[in-house]
Amino acid sequence: MWKLSIEDDQSNQTVVELLRDEYSIGRDVTNTVRLTERNISRKHAILRASGNDWVIKDLGSYNGCFVNGVRVPGEQTLKHGDLVQLGDYRLELLDEAIIKGDPESKTSTLPGRQSRTIRDLPNRLVMILGPAFGASFPLIDKRVIIGRGEDCDLPINDTSVSRIHAEIHQLEGGQYEIVDRDSSNGVRVNGVELKKALLETGDVVELGDVQLKLIAAGQPFHPQDPPPHAHRRHSLEPGVGDGTPLGARGRTRTVVVIMAAGAIAVLGVVAMTRRPQPTVVVAAPEENPAERSLSEASALLAKGNIEGALQKSQEIPEDSNLRESTVFKEIQAKWADSVFDQAAKEEDRTRKRALLDFIAKSPDVGSMQRKRAANEIADLDSNSVGIDQLPTADTHQKAAEPPPSSAPTSDVSGGGVAAPAAPSPKKKADNKPGGGLVRDTPF
Repeated sequence: MWKLSIEDDQSNQTVVELLRDEYSIGRDVTNTVRLTERNISRKHAILRASGNDWVIKDLGSYNGCFVNGVRVPGEQTLKHGDLVQLGDYRLELLDEAIIKGDPESKTSTLPGRQSRTIRDLPNRLVMILGPAFGASFPLIDKRVIIGRGEDCDLPINDTSVSRIHAEIHQLEGGQYEIVDRDSSNGVRVNGVELKKALLETGDVVELGDVQLKLIAAGQPFHPQDPPPHAHRRHSLEPGVGDGTPLGARGRTRTVVVIMAAGAIAVLGVVAMTRRPQPTVVVAAPEENPAERSLSEASALLAKGNIEGALQKSQEIPEDSNLRESTVFKEIQAKWADSVFDQAAKEEDRTRKRALLDFIAKSPDVGSMQRKRAANEIADLDSNSVGIDQLPTADTHQKAAEPPPSSAPTSDVSGGGVAAPAAPSPKKKADNKPGGGLVRDTPF
């Protein structure tokens, strides 16, 4: 099962089970996944299944689609763990089978990505200008060396960056300090060239032609935001490049930065008071007719309407996997039990056999119940009396009996007249209701 985790800039998270083959994403109400922030286009992107993977397509949105920090010009295939940035929203594609099989697979191979949610992300530097736009580098060590060399903690493959360019030290209280390591092109913080400087959240560090932005822990990175100090080396700001001493330039920039920061803070407060809460609206998946039939059959069974539940369950196609579900099998078993009860009360052999035949020939009924029905049918068919049930005649007694006669016989021993002989056992059988099994005169 594929899932899509959607998180906004306020760490509100929504998880969507990807049951459809295609999802439209945008601000318009007609989208399957509706993202309400203003930096989302009305028709922003399409997410669709492609074999075992998923594909995202940018629909010409204003702010674009970013996958793992890189803007998507058209379409791009997504795999488990890929990050998609749409405006203020962070979407993560997750394969539940991979997560259950290997919990470590939740971690992406994107440099510096250690967490699955925005709120768990540490303080980090994000490249906003350079060879790996959007790449994130966590600041979790006490000392981080930045440079072009492969042995650096934060390697940047750019010719404008020295082999060992700078160091970042983690200070008490969670602050960071950057120190220039005698680099060729120097270190600038918010456009000010410095040998050593304290870093604040949102500061932009320039190393040659590369720019890194400090993002606070738990805060999202908005890739559509333009760098606030792009290539300030050739800035037209007063005092830059006109021979003004570095201290004066620093003071000028400091005043500008303070004023800008104050204005941004005021605007931020106003925006927070007026800004509506970001929401994610996901359209309900289209109802499967087979699932609807099974749900209705289950409801009828719960009400005791077994016959109605059976008829509704038969609407499920024969090739549907829902016929293997526990609910479907329970309906068939309850119906078979009810037919067994009906057959036990039926006195007419023909009707009783027909009822049992229904169960024996139903492929949806369990094998044990079908076997039971077949055995009861076999008992009905063997209606004749077994050999062991036939009455037996005593041949010794029959041989000793004299032939029946109405005439008196002489008593050889005593000379008297003997009484008539008693009726044979066969005669007693003939006197039984319905006649005996062996008759005196079979012809």
